[in-house]
Amino acid sequence: MRTESKPYELIIEVRADYLYARITADAIDRHTANEYLQRIASECVQHTLNKVLIDRRIPMMMSDADNYLLIMDMARFLGRRKIAFVNPFEQIDAKMELSEVMSRNRNVPYRVFRNEEDAIAWLENDAPDVNMHLSDG
Repeated sequence: MRTESKPYELIIEVRADYLYARITADAIDRHTANEYLQRIASECVQHTLNKVLIDRRIPMMMSDADNYLLIMDMARFLGRRKIAFVNPFEQIDAKMELSEVMSRNRNVPYRVFRNEEDAIAWLENDAPDVNMHLSDG
């Protein structure tokens, strides 16, 4: 599935027991991020999938405040699906890691990886995530 005439390109594939989504854009804002994440959530519902690999090919991040609000939105429409982000851009590692911490504090099982192989290995591991705040929900 490809998007046309959007400020991004989104390719979605059903793979084994997870949804693969590659998002490509030069820049991102909260509205655009919400849009593509809602499309991913819709595909998860349609295919009854609870694991997602998002290959994030966007070389920048939003402000910390917008990221926090986006994580709250993600928790609402993606629920507690296991989400692996692949970030190939070293320059945004610190912001991606902060987003991971914020999401995990909201009981959203979200992790960031440098490559697809590590992301898939984490998605396939069904052991409980010991870093989640299980008492909160």
